[in-house]
Amino acid sequence: MKLPYTLGITSAAFAGRQDLVEKASAIFDRMHLVPPVGRLPEKDIIAMLQHCDAAIVGLDKITPALLQQCPRVKVISKFGVGLDNIDVAACEQRGVRVLAAFGVNRRSVAELTLNFMLSLIRNCYRSATSLKAGQWVKNGGRCLTEKKIGIIGVGNIGKEVIHLLQPFQCEILANDILDLDVYYAGVGAKSATKDEIFRSCDIITLHTPLTPQTQHMVTLDSLKRMKNDAFLINTARGGIVKTEDLKEALRQQLIAGAALDVFEVEPFYDDELLNTMNVLCTPHIGGNAQEAVFAMGESALNLLVNHYGR
Repeated sequence: MKLPYTLGITSAAFAGRQDLVEKASAIFDRMHLVPPVGRLPEKDIIAMLQHCDAAIVGLDKITPALLQQCPRVKVISKFGVGLDNIDVAACEQRGVRVLAAFGVNRRSVAELTLNFMLSLIRNCYRSATSLKAGQWVKNGGRCLTEKKIGIIGVGNIGKEVIHLLQPFQCEILANDILDLDVYYAGVGAKSATKDEIFRSCDIITLHTPLTPQTQHMVTLDSLKRMKNDAFLINTARGGIVKTEDLKEALRQQLIAGAALDVFEVEPFYDDELLNTMNVLCTPHIGGNAQEAVFAMGESALNLLVNHYGR
């Protein structure tokens, strides 16, 4: 028997998977879906969710204004990880329950992070772009093996990155707000301050949530402390890095390059940054591997099923 509720799905990635749509349709009595491409403006999301009892949301902003205009919505299940796009306090005030499962896309994000590391340090992106422009420039960069890697944020994804790095025999410096010394000892990592990481590492990769404490955690001051042959990677949240400061650091050649999958404003279009040869940018695909999309969708549905006690 189906749940007697109307479900609204605002994630295009979810809507684009027929297997997930069929699974949701088998659970809920009625369903409203966004188109399987692009991201709807807030007014269109409001128009849809006004008729819904529950919602599965991806990266769409869930604001007090939206909640006020969608009084039927009493439960929101996150498709993906990170709740920075949901005003959790406003949800609590209106009696809207927020459900989330963490770590379901950790391998997908960690694999992209490893890909970024290899692409940057082996000069793959710059070499491929030069060759497409008709320039035969042989510069194979450096090996990732035995390099010093700084990992800021050692949650599910940070730990998965450490696991994937094991065959490369890297020296890993890790930083987290939690005491993880026992875990570090087991994987051969070392606890370090952010300053130590910025000053000494060959590659720094960010895996923290976006909070008031991590907003613009990486600024021009941070980047000035990095070695000029070091790389920065961000597959976490765009707001952790101050974009204009990163652009200035690249102009001044303070660092060797960067790889970004996330941006302060998405969709992101900045000709200067996107056309910089030593910057590799992707459109927030870290958790978007096919296997991860299904796992996140299934998790979001299961959370709702558990919520309704089915």
